[in-house]
Amino acid sequence: MSNGDQTTFKEKFLELEYVTLRKEIEACQTRHFRMVAGALFSVPAIPAIANIIKANSSGLGPDIVALALLTPLPLIFLSLYLRFFHEHHMMGRCAKYIREQIEPTVEGVRGWETWLSEQKDEKIRISEQGEVNRVAFIYGTIFLVSVILAAPQVYAVFSALFSGAASTAAGWIAVGTALLFYASAYLYAKRTADRLKNEVDYLN
Repeated sequence: MSNGDQTTFKEKFLELEYVTLRKEIEACQTRHFRMVAGALFSVPAIPAIANIIKANSSGLGPDIVALALLTPLPLIFLSLYLRFFHEHHMMGRCAKYIREQIEPTVEGVRGWETWLSEQKDEKIRISEQGEVNRVAFIYGTIFLVSVILAAPQVYAVFSALFSGAASTAAGWIAVGTALLFYASAYLYAKRTADRLKNEVDYLN
């Protein structure tokens, strides 16, 4: 391969990488929106379905179905919370590669990622951090609401399995166990999200 062919190949290769990484960043942003929108839609929708099932049926069966619908919700929202930060981390890596490996090869042009990393205006950084923090707050609020919705259903099902004093005790033990499990899952998700967020800050 001649020098001219090598140069053409390199330019084409970098062009394809640039286009692919830009598309990946756009896809991450789209998934961000869909995940947040889906989480916000699920909060009223799934409890409404559970209430409809309970209102149109009798016995323990509808409560068990409602339990199956509501108890996984906090974990689903935590999974979406983590996925958001994984996507955010992926965007940071794509931006770092574009900034360090592709944009410097274009002479006489300062690319967007290079320009952005050189900005000293704290307002830009604060705005970026604020957006991430707002999304984290939304997910945290949704998680808390979903736990509040699930806890009574846990109590209702497990207390119905027993009678007398054992009924109340079984209900509260089940609720306590569920809350401990949710709290442990939240702490794990929070630590992981903070680590990913700090890595993105380092990449920038």
